[in-house]
Amino acid sequence: MVLGIPSIGIAKSALIGKKLDYKIGLEELSCDDQDVGFVTTFNDHRFWSPGYSVSLKNLEEIISQYGNTCLEAMKVAHKLANAQL
Repeated sequence: MVLGIPSIGIAKSALIGKKLDYKIGLEELSCDDQDVGFVTTFNDHRFWSPGYSVSLKNLEEIISQYGNTCLEAMKVAHKLANAQL
């Protein structure tokens, strides 16, 4: 946020919310009747949330176009972080 860079969140489990059917491979994540993110249901479930300067519509486009790239980047980052321990 300080640098003005848009961000998203990707997690292996949900902190809040419940899944609602949306479209094949993608479910909406809702909390208190408000949409708060998405769940990808291909391969492993991943929970996606909009961060700084990203709307739900933008997030859906990011998942559609770059979802696999984001997940691969997360795997590499996790592996590099564990190598530093």
